[in-house]
Amino acid sequence: MPHTDCLDQEIKPGARVLWSAHNSHAGFEQGVMIVISMSDKRIRIENKKTGRRSVVDPKSVVVVDRILGS
Repeated sequence: MPHTDCLDQEIKPGARVLWSAHNSHAGFEQGVMIVISMSDKRIRIENKKTGRRSVVDPKSVVVVDRILGS
């Protein structure tokens, strides 16, 4: 079963996303992240500028590929 974001857009490896960190009150402060892998329940994302990686709930991200242009 494919993962979908909070707007029901399909998430695929390589997708660019904004992540609302659960411990962040400032919104999308991490900037654009890249989906690097997926498991049954979670996705792994990375900030290419900082190298920071996180494993997150797919419903906590928004795919922004269309907004940024593919």
